[in-house]
Amino acid sequence: MLWSSAYDTAPRGLALLSGDLNRIRRAFCGQGAERKITAEIESYVRDRFHELYGNYRDYNQMIREEVKKYFKIEVSAERLRWIFAEEREKLKETHEAVIQEAVETESEECHENFECNDVSTDAEIVDRANNLRIS
Repeated sequence: MLWSSAYDTAPRGLALLSGDLNRIRRAFCGQGAERKITAEIESYVRDRFHELYGNYRDYNQMIREEVKKYFKIEVSAERLRWIFAEEREKLKETHEAVIQEAVETESEECHENFECNDVSTDAEIVDRANNLRIS
């Protein structure tokens, strides 16, 4: 044989020829089992996290129970932990941006309200220093 193809070329080609989007997705999603957490479940988990985080200590358990109830699938606390870590990082970045904006706004307001009665040029300061008499 002059050339050989990868093992998964034929199944991928057949999936493309079939036109079935689920079959195409499975063929091209890579190795391993199909993901348990679909985009819809992940979106739900992220939304619930924002609703519960800070208000309930056991939000992880609550969300896992809701996913099991509504989506009929069990997800591990570890998998959700990764999603929660991403969302906490986003909250942290948002919080830092809000604080930075507040500091900048307050600084601008203070600068605008600050009045200095002794506004002297460098030349005036030097002249005053030269005219001082040392007693």
